Amino acid sequence: MSLSLSLSLSLSLAFPSALVSKSNWSLLLLSEVDPSRRPILDLPQAGNLRAVAGSPLEIREAHLTDDMPQRPYQHDLESNSRRAFEQRLPKNWTVEPREHDYGIDLDVEVFDGGSATGMRFGVQLKGQVKSDNPPRVTLKRSTLNYWRESDVPVVVVVWDESTDEVFWEMGYRIDRYKKSPTAKSWKVVIGQKWDDNSSALIKREISSRRALLRGNVELPVSIVIERREDWLGDERLSNELSARLRGLLNPRDEVHVGRLSTEVGIDIVVEQRAIEIRISGHPGIVLHFDKVSSEDDRGRLLATTVADVAVGLAVLTESLHLFALERYFLSVAVQDSQMILDEKALGQSLLKLARSDSFAAMMQLYKRSALHGTPTQRLQATTVVMGQKDNLGPSERKSLADLIRNEATRDDLYSQALYNASQLVRGDDRGLARALLDEAAEVDPAYRERSSFWSDRAALDFLDGDYRESAASYYKAFKLGDNTQLAFHADALLYQGDLDESLAQFAKAKDLGSNVHPEWNLKLLAFTDVRNRIGAPGLERQPEKAWAKAIGIAAGDAQGIIQCLHLDYFCAPALMRLAISIADDQERAHLMLASALANPGDSNTWLMALQEIADYCPDLLGDAATCALQTVGSSIFEDASLSDFTSKQVTTALESVRHHPKPFTVRYVQTGSKGFEIINGRKGS
Repeated sequence: MSLSLSLSLSLSLAFPSALVSKSNWSLLLLSEVDPSRRPILDLPQAGNLRAVAGSPLEIREAHLTDDMPQRPYQHDLESNSRRAFEQRLPKNWTVEPREHDYGIDLDVEVFDGGSATGMRFGVQLKGQVKSDNPPRVTLKRSTLNYWRESDVPVVVVVWDESTDEVFWEMGYRIDRYKKSPTAKSWKVVIGQKWDDNSSALIKREISSRRALLRGNVELPVSIVIERREDWLGDERLSNELSARLRGLLNPRDEVHVGRLSTEVGIDIVVEQRAIEIRISGHPGIVLHFDKVSSEDDRGRLLATTVADVAVGLAVLTESLHLFALERYFLSVAVQDSQMILDEKALGQSLLKLARSDSFAAMMQLYKRSALHGTPTQRLQATTVVMGQKDNLGPSERKSLADLIRNEATRDDLYSQALYNASQLVRGDDRGLARALLDEAAEVDPAYRERSSFWSDRAALDFLDGDYRESAASYYKAFKLGDNTQLAFHADALLYQGDLDESLAQFAKAKDLGSNVHPEWNLKLLAFTDVRNRIGAPGLERQPEKAWAKAIGIAAGDAQGIIQCLHLDYFCAPALMRLAISIADDQERAHLMLASALANPGDSNTWLMALQEIADYCPDLLGDAATCALQTVGSSIFEDASLSDFTSKQVTTALESVRHHPKPFTVRYVQTGSKGFEIINGRKGS
């Protein structure tokens, strides 16, 4: 290289320009030449260099520009690809290079005539000397993730130098099928050839994306079925698929089959081995059919495919906030779709169908998943439905319980299914709930060794007014290791009429657990004062007689009040009158609290009790406010704010527990001739 440089310089200085050929100089470079022998200039050759005859020669072409900085060919390719792209854009769109390149080379702003639209998109530009058809490019997985999260949509553009063709694809639509989730980069196909409509299509994508973000969706939504190829290479099968898809769409008023001039629309694109369901401005969903053949059961294949397309449409219509349309598509899909059984779709689909207008579809999906599905599907479906049971009506809960009882697979999970069915109906049909519990224990006798079995039996007995049996079952649950059941045992004894034993068990329960529910401590305090005031009550509660006597008690008739409470120490009017007649402030507060616990649905009684507690037993105010909130409900705040006798301290205490109530379960207890809601503090009882 040093020889080339020195000779080039000497020749250019030695000869006038007229003697030098206009073509590039040729140099004969010597190799293996004896250093003592000098090269000779042959003037007639004007610019050629020769070695002495007989010397071995190695000849190559050299240019004067070899020693100047060279422009890499890749730079030419990049410049030419940008030029090819810009030439195809509308003349009034602006293109600027991106200063910091995170997978975006250019920023393009869309103009409408001479007016800015506020619409922009990024461009990742690729130039290729000769592309496949369609071209494939390598993109980093992190870059694709970045594009999906970016507020500005990105278009991938590929220019093929050999054909001067441009291909493009929206970055968020690149299909990740069969791509390794751990690979750092993927080879992807950029399949749309640029034509006269491409700029308008990109503009529509960006406009649709903006409309989606703003929630501006016009009805009806246009859905276009586009056949690029015959599905599975079979024209008749493809025709039948198109007909069934139209049948899926036509019944809905929110849908128009065909293109409308609206910003947001949905395309169902049928190809030989894939069906793409895409909404403008959205990544969309691609169904792949690599493992099926037109030789398969055609009826089943079509039914499953249409159902899977319906699931895809449900996902897209959810993004449009068209929830009735979403539930329609899910309802269509529940019988045949395989996609809907996927663990990412199953739970959400059941949740969305847990409504009266979609209940039949939910039953079908529950049957496929919870009764006949895989263990994972069973667990997921059961968890979702049991969590939604309170949102279903009584007849719907019973229908589910009957379905479980009659159609659940008789396997190791059958006893669990029966147990769940019992939980569904225990608030509506206690006889059926008890029968289902017993059947679960017959299938799996180990249930009788579980505290939960006996606590569930106890709760059913309590609701039926069989307090003696309830107390015995709660005690069995306690003896099987669940200390929380002792307070329920004490509560059942209280309603049974065994006041002394009940208070003893409440005290024991309080000593066993520092995290006992405030209801138990308040009952211990309040009914201890009742016990001290009225002496030993009768052996059995007689609520009807107590209420009849309470109506006739005259003001100040202390003896009549005590006689009434001997018949039933839960007689709320008698407790209220007794409390008012007591001079001792703390005892009056406790008796007022006992009246509220005996009549839990009466917000006025609770407010009077809270006022007494705030004035004379402020250390109990937080617990009492918690019980008031959960027995009366949030309406007590309105009553508290309007009440003349309720202090700000009481209102503040109520509001302080408003957002953090502990779980309670409503139990209906007969008190006289009227049913009252008693809150017992056990989740799931």
